[in-house]
Amino acid sequence: MLARLEAPGAVLSPAELLDASSLLDTVVWLKQSFRGRRRKASTAGRARCGACRLAPLVASVRRAILPNGEISDDASSEPQRIRANINRARDTIQKTLRQILRARGEEPGED
Repeated sequence: MLARLEAPGAVLSPAELLDASSLLDTVVWLKQSFRGRRRKASTAGRARCGACRLAPLVASVRRAILPNGEISDDASSEPQRIRANINRARDTIQKTLRQILRARGEEPGED
């Protein structure tokens, strides 16, 4: 996954972002677990300090991507707007189909 991300314009799928967030979550947990044991001058200590900035990123990914891999309506205003448009279009199609069936005398439930 990391090698693929090196290519210009590369993106991760929602499932890959969830996997990455799980890994980052583990890094944050490890950082917190070793907080009292780290040595200030060590390279490992400096690397763990960077991990504390990962928690907000992990939280953002988890808010934006549902466990099933779908983008949450709360990710931004765009998914919510798109889903609302899809629902309106579905309702319009169903209403039109019912009108066509009714006009032909074939509406479901009328036998």
